[in-house]
Amino acid sequence: YKRGLANYDLRDYQGAIADFSQAMQLNPKNSDAYQARGLARAALGDKQKAMADYTQAIELDPKNPKTYYSRGRARFLLGDYTGAVEDYTQSITLDPKNADAYTNRCSAQLNLGASQEAIADCTQSIALNPNKDGAYNNRCIAYFNLKDYQNALKDCSQAIRLNPNNDTAFSN
Repeated sequence: YKRGLANYDLRDYQGAIADFSQAMQLNPKNSDAYQARGLARAALGDKQKAMADYTQAIELDPKNPKTYYSRGRARFLLGDYTGAVEDYTQSITLDPKNADAYTNRCSAQLNLGASQEAIADCTQSIALNPNKDGAYNNRCIAYFNLKDYQNALKDCSQAIRLNPNNDTAFSN
């Protein structure tokens, strides 16, 4: 398992997958190995197999917020925004201080047309980490969708202050 983590950190995702698979053969209840193999598979673009690994990890350890977060990302990338919201919600329930989970759930909410919910999520993310340019950027989009241009401008400007290279904030 540890060698798999080292390979993952070195961006040798194939090597990481092989090591995590070996760890799972030795201990089929190692939920961390399933979660980590899912990350390696996702890094290689194999979202379906990553989803299967995350789901298996959740079955083995339903109290791990990182696995719900990872599966939420995979669902989002697959266009399953409702599923992404569900997984991010579970991740937040288990770890309410994860600002990234709120920001990502905000992105999924935006894709579902739920601008008010997106604003609430980004506001919570910003409360947890006031330096998250992505949260300001997403909240800018939500305000823009609601035709609240003053708040949209304010949030896009803050996103740019935090990250002057955030080209998305300039185009919102």
